[in-house]
Amino acid sequence: MMKKNELFKYLFPLIVTFLLQFAFNACSCKTCGMSDSEIEIPDSIRITAAEFIKSKTGDEFYSDYISFDAEASKRAVDGYLIYFTMRDLERDFIDERIYFFMNNDGIVLENYSIYGIPDCISDETKCTFNLDENSVMEIAELNNLSKGIDEWDLNFEWSEEFDMYLWTVNSILVADGKIGEEMLIDPSDGKIIAHREWKIK
Repeated sequence: MMKKNELFKYLFPLIVTFLLQFAFNACSCKTCGMSDSEIEIPDSIRITAAEFIKSKTGDEFYSDYISFDAEASKRAVDGYLIYFTMRDLERDFIDERIYFFMNNDGIVLENYSIYGIPDCISDETKCTFNLDENSVMEIAELNNLSKGIDEWDLNFEWSEEFDMYLWTVNSILVADGKIGEEMLIDPSDGKIIAHREWKIK
């Protein structure tokens, strides 16, 4: 009959092997047990994403205003949701997010939303932001935006409709906030891109 010590010596390696295999199978990757937001974006994906933006903005604009947002970027289904920030410390109204999807091979999925990348290379005025809040207010007044019932709401923001950054000025016309008027202004030269009424049903 096998003594206890001999039995232990025999079983111990088997137990250790079993536990190691269990641990390996249960968590065989560095990201196991981590949430999507905690998973680090591979350098290859980050670099490819930056090059994609530069292909639209050019190197100089990217270097001056755009940076990778590691905290916001995260794993998505079969790829990554990539975020960058466009910011100008001297013009605080410029503080915008850029985002798009990439697959695991680092290819930008252009059938999904590509948000916030100005195409400076094809049209440099899309990256020229000459107007501040005061200038925009004056332009809206001169072009007869309705006074409304409250102060105008001004926003410098990306327009997916026009594929560029615009100043949006909104005027609320009724107390319940369901009818208003908006003016979209080109930040490079003050041109009125749109002036229209809106309604919330």
